[in-house]
Amino acid sequence: MPLEADARSVPGAPSPSTGSWPIEFHGRGSELFGIHFVNGLLNVFTLGIWFAWGRIRELRFLIGSTYVAGDPMSFHGRGSELFRGVLLAFFLFIAPLYALILLGQGREGIIPALTTIVALFGFGLLVTYASVGALRYRLPRTEWRGIRFGFDGNPLQFLVGFVWRAALIVITLGFYHPIYSCWRRKWILSHTRFGSESFDCDADPLPLYRPFAICWVLTVVTFGLSWAWYRGHLQGYLWNRSRLGNSRFASTMTGGDWLKFHLVNAVLLMVTFGMAASWVITRSHAFFFSHLRLDGALDLAAIQQRLQKTSGIGEGALDALHVESGLDLG
Repeated sequence: MPLEADARSVPGAPSPSTGSWPIEFHGRGSELFGIHFVNGLLNVFTLGIWFAWGRIRELRFLIGSTYVAGDPMSFHGRGSELFRGVLLAFFLFIAPLYALILLGQGREGIIPALTTIVALFGFGLLVTYASVGALRYRLPRTEWRGIRFGFDGNPLQFLVGFVWRAALIVITLGFYHPIYSCWRRKWILSHTRFGSESFDCDADPLPLYRPFAICWVLTVVTFGLSWAWYRGHLQGYLWNRSRLGNSRFASTMTGGDWLKFHLVNAVLLMVTFGMAASWVITRSHAFFFSHLRLDGALDLAAIQQRLQKTSGIGEGALDALHVESGLDLG
């Protein structure tokens, strides 16, 4: 969708600030559980139509509970626009792919098998495409101190870059993954902005190869838990090399922190038969942001507002597939 060229200074914005900008999450699991409970009831009574409005309520809570330098963020999405995105995503992409899978069910031969493979491959591409499309919907509707975020990345452009890199990951038995991770973070942040100020990332994949190789070797003996450790290490590394304008992010996340925290979350979900999901979500956000801050000078008075028109089809596709998007919390 086209951008609306609207640049204006934000009234009352503070003068340039230096030092550390803490990022905190103040949402409580009981609040989110209440939202999930009401959404569940309304989805039953409306035969699922309430789904989009319920998702907007959840996003408003999660984003609105995130504070930067003591001030909350806010989300301005609407259920009606997301509902249209869900419908478009379902009829244009999801329903045809499910139809291909059903055509291959219970039949023998090369054609049904190929049909199923094509459909599964299509779902993988759809999730990848929608993850970027969701950012185009969500970020322009997210605001802090009167300034909105923005995202001008083209989902198709990202998809093209993803396909051949995913093939290299398979061919190299995973060892291309550090290069892919750095490319993905650079691509997403280079297309993300806060008002007129741009994000960026200067991550180098070379330092990731030693922890990746250790993780790869220990996969069997750790029953795959080494990958959770590597995920935490990767998050800390990438955020420490990310910046907003002249300010840099600083993360204290370690692989051990990430592994221990997610083991506790897994236990909570098992012993409560999934009833603790709301608390796990809020705990995860609080844990993630407690290890992240923004350091350096950020001149809010010089940042100008930029408005962007987008559709909710990417967000709708992810929600219809029950896939999360946004910051790398998982």
